[in-house]
Amino acid sequence: MPESAANVALGDPNLDPDLRARIAAASEVVPTVLSAAARLRHDPDSMPQTYALGLYGSMIEQFSACILLAQFGEPTTIPIILRSMYEACRRCPGCGFS
Repeated sequence: MPESAANVALGDPNLDPDLRARIAAASEVVPTVLSAAARLRHDPDSMPQTYALGLYGSMIEQFSACILLAQFGEPTTIPIILRSMYEACRRCPGCGFS
């Protein structure tokens, strides 16, 4: 009988146990954050609110990607992704981050 997707362990089986524990803890946070994000409301005429909401969504997406990269034994790529996001935020005209 084939195993269900829930019973299949994803990622690098040789990961450090401490890293595996951190990945598991971080993975448990994602559904809570997504649930909270579903309740967010904003004024579509307010550019600062729109930028903040876009930044929040991007951060959730990047956090999830970082979890997967670590899970598959590719944590060295995480700083590259985060640096790209930082550079994009620095150039954002609406949030005033510099």
